[in-house]
Amino acid sequence: ILVVDCNSTDINELNLELSIYPNPNNGNFNIEINLQEKQKTHISMYSFNGKLVKQELLEDGITTFNYSDLSKGLYNLLIESKSTKISKKIVIQ
Repeated sequence: ILVVDCNSTDINELNLELSIYPNPNNGNFNIEINLQEKQKTHISMYSFNGKLVKQELLEDGITTFNYSDLSKGLYNLLIESKSTKISKKIVIQ
């Protein structure tokens, strides 16, 4: 399993394209992911103190999320498939 912090590694080296926008946001955001291999990919969203607050299956392509019910703050997104884990921070304002 490969763990990647997107803030310090070029994810294009992993043969996948990932965009999260807008960031910061109001709880409504898009995740665009293009995988070389079709595989189940999950997104888990954690609060700043490590509590799991959301978890969903992520489809290849663009997925729109409405998490406007969450409190303002910094969250950690963990995007994971069979062979890759990517951590990305997101801000809800």
